[in-house]
Amino acid sequence: ENKGTILSQNQEEGAELLPEETDVVFTVSKGKDLRTVIDLMDYNEKTLNDYAKSSGFNIQIVREDFSETVPVGNVISQDPSAGTEVAPGSKIYVVLSKGPIEKPIKSYFRKVEIPYEPNEDGTEQIVKVYIQDQDQSMAKPAEEFVLTEATTVDIQLDIQEGQIAAFRIDKDGTVIAEESIAYEDLN
Repeated sequence: ENKGTILSQNQEEGAELLPEETDVVFTVSKGKDLRTVIDLMDYNEKTLNDYAKSSGFNIQIVREDFSETVPVGNVISQDPSAGTEVAPGSKIYVVLSKGPIEKPIKSYFRKVEIPYEPNEDGTEQIVKVYIQDQDQSMAKPAEEFVLTEATTVDIQLDIQEGQIAAFRIDKDGTVIAEESIAYEDLN
């Protein structure tokens, strides 16, 4: 019912009443029970379910779209928007993020020969291979081994569009090979 509408009264319509002896009681509508929709932009499926339980709204995920700014699984948009007043049980439609569009990746392969010359003092020669690409960082070696003979190291760099990858090979702390490759330089 609309707010302020008289829903019922305690006397028959048209009844003769004596004003000083009669109490007239009206029941007046407060209007529909409306609740304000909150901003769901930082919500994921778990927090959406929690909000649905606490608010009484029926939240429906309608699709997923790519987003460069909204983390995977979080709400990108909602309908009705935040601040709208709707009745409990109303549907709120949301779109979730699939994260950024994945850029293409190209792979670069290179064989690097590592010569072996024994140290005069007989100590071991430690080889460390560092790779910086789509999946690895140069913070720690991708490969580390003791050199006992001439060896070939197979390097693979997976380079995302617009990025630069690199490798470095150290033998006993001395750089013996390094190279940087841009995605655009590969065919």
